[in-house]
Amino acid sequence: GDLGDVTTLSTIPEGRRARARFLAKDDGTLAGVGVANEVARLVDDRLEVSWSARDGDRVSKGQVLGEWEGSARSILVAERVALNFL
Repeated sequence: GDLGDVTTLSTIPEGRRARARFLAKDDGTLAGVGVANEVARLVDDRLEVSWSARDGDRVSKGQVLGEWEGSARSILVAERVALNFL
């Protein structure tokens, strides 16, 4: 659909694929993976989602928590919302 902001829609070609990595901003305990998964599904159920950490895991600054792969536009739309819950 036309989900997304004007900048994403005008600068990212339709069909462009991308991969996003989620990194821990600081040491802590991960929470919100389920919500992030649901956001990804609602925006684009074709996004490939994988996590190397689960809710409740202790994480270290810079640790890769997971990756999303698929439409660059969908990733940009979904990650902005998902990051608010992680």
